[in-house]
Amino acid sequence: MVVAKGMDHVALKIVEVAEEHDIVTVENKPLARGLYDAVDINQEIPEQFYQAVAEVIAFVYSLKQKELN
Repeated sequence: MVVAKGMDHVALKIVEVAEEHDIVTVENKPLARGLYDAVDINQEIPEQFYQAVAEVIAFVYSLKQKELN
């Protein structure tokens, strides 16, 4: 589910708010641009993006695991 999206200043604000809440951010410009063009806020992520999103989620989980060890 897409919960926020933006370009330029709005995108920077989204990252700022995420960091303030200790939410890990990952920069993947091709994925971000594709999602921005294809999906509106509160819509499910289309199947064509599942693999790329899964890779980002796996990366974030690996970072979290490293923090625990």
